[in-house]
Amino acid sequence: MEPDPNLKLATLLDRALTNVDEHFANQPRVRTEVQATLAGAFFSVGRYAEAVGLREQVRQYRETALGPDHPDTLTSMNNLAGAYWSAGQHDKALEQSRALFEDRPGLAEYQNIQGFAGRARQWPASRERALKHLRAGIRKERGNHSDLVRIFLWEKDPGQCSTRRSVQK
Repeated sequence: MEPDPNLKLATLLDRALTNVDEHFANQPRVRTEVQATLAGAFFSVGRYAEAVGLREQVRQYRETALGPDHPDTLTSMNNLAGAYWSAGQHDKALEQSRALFEDRPGLAEYQNIQGFAGRARQWPASRERALKHLRAGIRKERGNHSDLVRIFLWEKDPGQCSTRRSVQK
């Protein structure tokens, strides 16, 4: 194969995408990691439909193979929400971020809901839904109020409350 100085990144991504399933048919974990990498590349160049499709596959595999609470599965859910939003699928983005919060309530997940819901002009209802879910969990387990306290502190003064902000990969 001769080098092509006019070869475009989009062409390389398309070629890679068509070969992933064939090359890694018997290696589902490797295939998933390659798909996650390609999804990030497609996302970075603004090809959100491809990123959504790949991120849906990655989330599905990780949820099945690793379980719904595994950090890689949670990262996949977060990345999928961002891809949905960028692809104009705002309802799906918000629902994905809500599902992430309901699986693992915390300040970072709450902030993600606030980001998507605020842009979709659905923040007051989404806030109440999230806080209701968090309070129900506290009552059910008679336990830890720390997430609720962190959320209220962040709402009062966002600059004073640290968090691990979710990042697109």
